[in-house]
Parts: sequence; C-alpha cells; structure tokens
Amino acid sequence: MSKIIEEFGGRLNITQFECADMHSGACVRYLGEQVKTPYCAVSGDDDYFFPGSIELCAGFLDKYPEYAIAYGKTIYVYQEEIGGRQKIVRIAQRPHVAIEAQTAVERFSKFMSSKERQGILFSLYRASALRAVYSGSAELRNFADGSIFENELLPLCFTTLIGKAKSLDCLYMACTIRKQGEERTPPVYHRVDNIEQVPSYQCFSKLLTKELMLCDSIDEEKAGSLIRETILPFFKRTKAMVFKSRQDAAKSRGSVLRKVVRKFRPIRSVWTWLRLLGISREPNLVSLVQLAGPFSPYRRQFLALYGLLANEFPVAERSGASGNSNK
Repeated sequence: MSKIIEEFGGRLNITQFECADMHSGACVRYLGEQVKTPYCAVSGDDDYFFPGSIELCAGFLDKYPEYAIAYGKTIYVYQEEIGGRQKIVRIAQRPHVAIEAQTAVERFSKFMSSKERQGILFSLYRASALRAVYSGSAELRNFADGSIFENELLPLCFTTLIGKAKSLDCLYMACTIRKQGEERTPPVYHRVDNIEQVPSYQCFSKLLTKELMLCDSIDEEKAGSLIRETILPFFKRTKAMVFKSRQDAAKSRGSVLRKVVRKFRPIRSVWTWLRLLGISREPNLVSLVQLAGPFSPYRRQFLALYGLLANEFPVAERSGASGNSNK
C-alpha cells in the first residue's frame, strides 16, 4: 500500500491507517473516527467507485440534510479462473431500496423486510452519521460473538434508524466477486433456533431499542416491542433463505450441464458470453448492452471503469495482492 501511495506523488491526499488486528466492523468504526471531511465512503478492498458517483451523492446530501446516506446502482462483477487468468463471467445488479419514510420505525421496518440489505453499508455517509452508527458498539465487544453484529447488522440497522437513505439513478460501485475456496461459518443468527436467548443478541436488541426511543420519542416498552416484531421475522426468513441457497448450490454443482460447461473451454466461453449479453434466466443479471450500449444512460460511467474490470490478469499475479487488508 505504501508503494501505491508513493506512486501518486502527492497528486492525492492519502492518509494510511494500519488496522491489521481489527475485524471489519471495528475497522470501519475506527476509520470513521479519523474522518475530518463532511462525508466518507465505505468500500471493500476489491471494490471500485464509478467516476462521478461520489460527487453526485455528495451534491445530493448537500441539498437534503435529512438524509444520512446516498448511493447509486451497484453491480457485481463475477470472475472465475479460466486458462490461468481471472475473467469476467457475468455481471449482476445488487438490488437497492430507497429508505425515505419520515419515522425511524417505518424506515427500519421497510429495510428489514427488503431483499437486499448488505449494500446499504457501502454508501456515501455523512461522517457524523457513520460515527453515530457505531457510538454504542463498545457494549458488543464484551461478547465473543459480538463482532458478528458489529460487522454487519449493527451498521445496517442503525443507519436506517438515524436518517433517510437515497438511491440515485447512477452507477455507484462495482464489486468484484471471485470464487471462494472455503465456505464461511454462518453467523450466530443463522445457526440457532431461539435467537432471543443469545446474550450478544440481547445486547444488540437493547441498543436498537434505545436508538429507536431517541429517534421517534417513544417509550422503552413500545420501542422494544416494535424491534422484536420487525427483527425476529427477519432472522427466521434469512435462516430459511440461507438453507435454501445451500441446497440450490449443491444441486447446481452436481448438474450434468454445468460439468460439461466447465470441462470444455469453447462451450464455457459461449456460456459466459450468453450471460454477459443477458441471455439467461438468472435473477438480477445485467447485460453489457444495458450498461455499455449506445442508448444506455450508464454508458459513459461504465466504459470509464470497464477497462480496469476487464483486465484479465494472471491468477498468480493477483494472488499476491488479494485478501482483506483492512487499511
């Protein structure tokens, strides 16, 4: 990272922080505390912002102070190793939902019932809002599995409670997805039947209740009841969805068609281009024509970044720079 910063030769104002021993939630919290500007953008180490997206979101937040965050369309760029090189095999859109209700409980309810929640974290935040999101997270650090909530659910839930979220009609971020070697251990709320008996969840629920009391000026009993009515069905749904997705993945890996496609390179190339052209039944698939076609409103933004995304580098060359740097 230091070498990359040196290559810019002072053209960009970059401050590097080492967060090697922190999990992702703690890393974002710590970096948010260092921000001196009005806004800050959160991203992973293999994500790319489309040109102009940050400026567009910042301009919106300048005009509308009641919004805590703003974001645009995010696409997943899936890459696989083919012939010793990483190549784009399909592109999909991450569904986003605008969270613009007047009350915190309405925003929270809509957010928790939506199909896409993760993407809201990777947005342009008011720096003050990001710090507020993690203001109570210290209590979760008393639990061995508290980071599970601090990494994902705490920032997602608190963001919707604190303020409105705007989805703008622009390309915002490209997330590169590469085939994972080992499956991650599912979080605690996907592994237990009675989440209310888990101490870390009890702490998390109390934090949400306190924030809802402040945001909507309601008493503790009502706030706690609203949180339970909203979040417990969410845990039930997500647990069922994870179980089904694993079953579907197992069936897909064993299908004869996929085995044939993977074995024969010419067929695999045709399969890949059918996906990229949008000729597929996969949900949320986005074609290159939709993004880069002559009549696409996103053509200029997408082509400005496509050269970097389509850089079909050798796998060995990329492996030395992969991983979660937390910097």
